[in-house]
Amino acid sequence: MSTDVIHSHKWVTETLGGTDHQDPDSYLAEYNRTWDELVADIAGVLSM
Repeated sequence: MSTDVIHSHKWVTETLGGTDHQDPDSYLAEYNRTWDELVADIAGVLSM
C-alpha cells in the first residue's frame, strides 16, 4: 500500500469541490507535527 492515496482536506476541497473541509494543521501543530510528518509516519507503519 502506498501513501499516494492519502490526501489532505485541502486537496479534496480543491480537487473535488466543497467548502466544509479543513486540514488538521492546527491540531498537528499542538503536537509539534506537520502533515508531511504524519504521512511519513503512516508510510512507516505501512512498510512494517
